[in-house]
Amino acid sequence: MAKFKDIIVKRPKSGWSKAECPNCKEMGKRVKPEALGVHLVEGIAKCHKCDWVAFDDNKKGDKANYEKPIVTPPQDWENHTTLGDEAVKWFRGRGIGQQTIKDCKVTFEVPSVFKKGSGKWVTFNYFHEGKRVNRKYRTGKSKKFVQDANSKKVFYGIDDIAGYKECYIVEGEMDKIAMWEAGIVNCISVPNGAGDLNDIFENCEEELSKINKFILAVDNDSAGKGLRDNLIHRFGRYKCAEVSFKHGKDANDELMHGGIFKLQEACVDYIEFPIENVYDYGDLTDEQIIAERNKPAKKTLKPYGKRWDRLNDIFSVIRGQLTVVTGIPSMGKTTLLHDYTLSCIRSDESIIASYYTPESNTMEDHKEQLYEQIVGKPYDKTKEGCATNTELIQASKFMKGRFYGYWVDKMVTLDEVIETFEAQVMRYGTNFFVIDAYNKLKKTGNNSMNESSQDLAKLTSFAQRRGVFVFLVAHPRKMVDSDGEMKDARIPNLYDVKGNSEFYDQTHNGFAVHCEYDDQNKRTQEVTFKLLKAKFKENGSQNIGQGIKFKFDLTNQRYSDPLDGYDRIPMYEPKDSLQTTIDTSESDIEPSRLNALSRQSGYAVQDDNSFETSDGKSYEYPF
Repeated sequence: MAKFKDIIVKRPKSGWSKAECPNCKEMGKRVKPEALGVHLVEGIAKCHKCDWVAFDDNKKGDKANYEKPIVTPPQDWENHTTLGDEAVKWFRGRGIGQQTIKDCKVTFEVPSVFKKGSGKWVTFNYFHEGKRVNRKYRTGKSKKFVQDANSKKVFYGIDDIAGYKECYIVEGEMDKIAMWEAGIVNCISVPNGAGDLNDIFENCEEELSKINKFILAVDNDSAGKGLRDNLIHRFGRYKCAEVSFKHGKDANDELMHGGIFKLQEACVDYIEFPIENVYDYGDLTDEQIIAERNKPAKKTLKPYGKRWDRLNDIFSVIRGQLTVVTGIPSMGKTTLLHDYTLSCIRSDESIIASYYTPESNTMEDHKEQLYEQIVGKPYDKTKEGCATNTELIQASKFMKGRFYGYWVDKMVTLDEVIETFEAQVMRYGTNFFVIDAYNKLKKTGNNSMNESSQDLAKLTSFAQRRGVFVFLVAHPRKMVDSDGEMKDARIPNLYDVKGNSEFYDQTHNGFAVHCEYDDQNKRTQEVTFKLLKAKFKENGSQNIGQGIKFKFDLTNQRYSDPLDGYDRIPMYEPKDSLQTTIDTSESDIEPSRLNALSRQSGYAVQDDNSFETSDGKSYEYPF
């Protein structure tokens, strides 16, 4: 058990001094140098953190009255200061003793701006680097102030913080003196309340630069709050803390109405300002810890249908993420992403999608492709097996309130797109956004690398702030020549998108879509999905680099698993509907086999990357 003799007072005073509490240290608690109040004359000590009380056995401290350290002095007192008797009595009424008056060098002088022979006022002397640089005069009860003209502006008590790493700041000279009375020496006061501070900071810059923490003990009125905010702005929130007074609006009130111990207690129990958006992960109750653990796991979004099973085994997305989709132009990125989006809508009824797709020729073209993918049949009524009007109406109903398009007859910036997306979140509850493609956005003219980096940061922020899915289609560079011919046939990665690393660094997920070629260097209907990046294990981070092969269905623009056949069931049908499939169990589909499969569905594949219907009409590949 700690004893009084264990207390080390570094700056002893005749009144109350501050010290570290040996009992707190012994108990393993956080030790603050100002927590313990010590009166060496009376032989009394009290800690305001652990409530430990100790007495000096060599002193005559009254243990029964230790919580009442302020004792009315004898009436036959002597004035040991330079102040007049009335002034000393006035200070005593404010809880300030004569020793503190002398320590703080308070004098009784005629204001310099008055004529000689005028009455004397209480004088607060401002010192800087050991020299008196200013005087501020005040009356007692009338509370009138004047100060020397053209004097140097500094904090009151600025020399007192030398050698300290912490500094208390109050809003008046009387508050500074009250803090001294409580043993808190490392305290300064602004000279003019919450007024202009520019000159003061400039003159005291060297002293303030050595302080690690500023504890703001300002008035709890509107002016004090304004001063607090000003000081926080200047020092930085992370270097500031705040004292909360319980017995008045300032330090002197706390001393008068609560006593020395209450003032010490308030100053010790300061509250540090949290750094904005920084959280203590250990600052949770037991109940909160258990509740967090019992939260359901992060919900991943996976498209519905057996044809997506292998993809879902290696990749999925989570709300609040940005996913980049890349691939050489005309490889099927847009088509696959459409199919993926519609299948996600079918998987989760809460999904509401929105597309900004300037690469589509018209809104009608965009809708026609979606109709085909939803119904599972061609849209063109001249084609064999085309969708009926009834089926198209069903497809439209499937998209109603679930699929929106943002169309504008000019190039727009990313900021304009995000602004529109934000409005959709508020108005429609949209939560699944696609930009196809990034190269179609209007650029502001900044450095391309910096601009793309800023754009990705904006999209990520939007996704996280709103808790939505964001997909960005971005074409790689330098893999296709000016004539559209491929120079590099490999599957691109995220580093290929802009020739630098931001598309990899600043995205959560990324994948590539790439067409396969046959021995004659002709495109086949086989497409590879390759996972390029997955941020978390829930996304499939352990599967980066893996690829999934799909086959493209010419009849409905859908992608299917080569092992499971084509899925021709309309997406608006109930989920438990049986899938109609064509057996395509071969892992590597030969061109002749493709021709056979296509003829089964009324189509024939040509060598010139086109296809022909049974009625003899030819059509280009939809990639």
